[in-house]
Amino acid sequence: MPPLGALALLWLLAALTWYAAHQGHAVNAAAAATQDRVVLLSEIRSLSRSLQRDALNLITEDDASERTTILHKFTARSHAMRADLRAGERVAREALHALRPRARGAPARGTPGAVR
Repeated sequence: MPPLGALALLWLLAALTWYAAHQGHAVNAAAAATQDRVVLLSEIRSLSRSLQRDALNLITEDDASERTTILHKFTARSHAMRADLRAGERVAREALHALRPRARGAPARGTPGAVR
């Protein structure tokens, strides 16, 4: 009987170790996703400030050739910011979708059999 108890204890420890490792991976994945969102928002903020600076420079610049250069920068940054905002919207939508509670017994989102 003692070897059976030791074996059961070993299986219990193995299951707890697997569960802890699985939870650790989930936490790390969530932290990485959050960090990616922070980086994206920082990039959007940086582009916003650059666009503000370019707009002020367009108003105050007297040289026509410099205004053309500033306008090209403004246009490129505006397109980049729009693309980042669309990406941010997608990321936010996915994050909200992941937070919605699932019905008991329903397959996890993204798995075969999951209904969108």
